[in-house]
Amino acid sequence: MSTGRVGLYAVDQDLRTTATIGVFNYTRRLIHGLADIQEPGFSMVLWLSASNAESLSPASLPPWMQVRSINSAASTGWRRLRADHLQVRQLVADDAVDVVHFPKGWMPLIRPRRARSVATLHDTILHYCREHDCLPPGSDMRWRYFEWMLCHALNRADLVIAPSPSTADSLAAISTGARGKIRTVPTGAIDGDVAPLAVEAKRGVLVMGSTSPHKATAETLMLLDGYARTRDSALPVTVVGLDDLDGLRELAPPQHLEITCTGRISNEQLQRTMQQSRVLAYLSLVEGFGLPLLEAYSTGTAVCYRDTSALADVMDGIPGGWDGQGHESFVEALDRAMALSTSDILDIRQDLRERFPPERCIADTVSVYREALSMS
Repeated sequence: MSTGRVGLYAVDQDLRTTATIGVFNYTRRLIHGLADIQEPGFSMVLWLSASNAESLSPASLPPWMQVRSINSAASTGWRRLRADHLQVRQLVADDAVDVVHFPKGWMPLIRPRRARSVATLHDTILHYCREHDCLPPGSDMRWRYFEWMLCHALNRADLVIAPSPSTADSLAAISTGARGKIRTVPTGAIDGDVAPLAVEAKRGVLVMGSTSPHKATAETLMLLDGYARTRDSALPVTVVGLDDLDGLRELAPPQHLEITCTGRISNEQLQRTMQQSRVLAYLSLVEGFGLPLLEAYSTGTAVCYRDTSALADVMDGIPGGWDGQGHESFVEALDRAMALSTSDILDIRQDLRERFPPERCIADTVSVYREALSMS
């Protein structure tokens, strides 16, 4: 028996143009997980676009869920502004929803009438980068707009979903009055593990490359270069996400690394690359959750990570944590990750699945919907 109607707004997401692939994958996994529920006690409409409906729509729609596809792309430029601030309000009115979920976090300037709002705010990276003078490449006006949108959603949403305790605390620090409406819902481990290769069959280190300073790609490569120097042997390194290293201006040319840049690759290609790598080196300065760490272990690959922010929440004592204090401690951290056996990695993978089951993410999100529906 339906006791309300929920709308999920994803018109502004497009895998081909987004710089936040993690957010797109979160939305996709959320939608597909919701579609597996027998009967949540409410009906739901998914607002998708012609450019993302094929990727985001579940293979089979349950009776309580429907898809409304907007026949235009709205992921960039003025089309996105129009969709985010105007079109969404019309969708809410047309489909008479009681709650609207913004999985990307961006809410319209004027909140839709009568409907309660739930916003997933994935991180506070821009606030961190402004405080530490390390904003990503791009216009300052653009970053100020995104910062404003986060604060707007934090202040105007009825309920806010944060993916980790660290991110929840960071959001509450930005707006202390919002703490009472923040709900921590961990993103969840990857549903469906890949058959792992034995560590003896794996080769090299994988780096998720980015020109954004907070991703610390240049620092990661310099630390890996120093590690290879101490081992007196070349270290194969695969950098995904970058066509070359030209955008890393602070990077001195590595002398002991065999670097391959893949550019942007598909989720399937990334999964295969992770599976074949000995270790993922993920030294981001700040994250909202750190899904690539769980993705790596789902393929049977160990991780060397910076033991701070949400990465510390997720890994919580798993070998491979680096304290950020220099070359010697990084060598020790990478050695600990390299020393993990296939059996060790499988044990850690199981532990992460038990701590972050994908089913819990779906169940907790449904609980947030029900809480919003119960608001008068």
